[in-house]
Amino acid sequence: MKQKLALSCTLIHSPKILILDEPTAGIDPAAKREFWKILHHLKGQGITILLATSYTDESELCDRIGLMYKGILAVTGSLTYIKGLYQQELLEDIFISMMKEVDDETIRH
Repeated sequence: MKQKLALSCTLIHSPKILILDEPTAGIDPAAKREFWKILHHLKGQGITILLATSYTDESELCDRIGLMYKGILAVTGSLTYIKGLYQQELLEDIFISMMKEVDDETIRH
């Protein structure tokens, strides 16, 4: 309820961009599903939504994904693009591969 209330308060101003940081952290699965229905509705109204989450299942619901590690935005694109780039199906596995790449690059410099 707290997250829904916060989202409702934000929408009073009719924003064009909505920035959310871990909006579903700590809520039950039914509330999470309802929250995502609201986000999809807002997207349909033309609102751009920028969402930070550590839940890969939520990331897969987004049009574009950016994987960040150690403050580095290592890869961005659609889920299909990122899966093709890493030749892996699970976003968790892709993230682990990306972490290794960032660590290897950091070590070289």
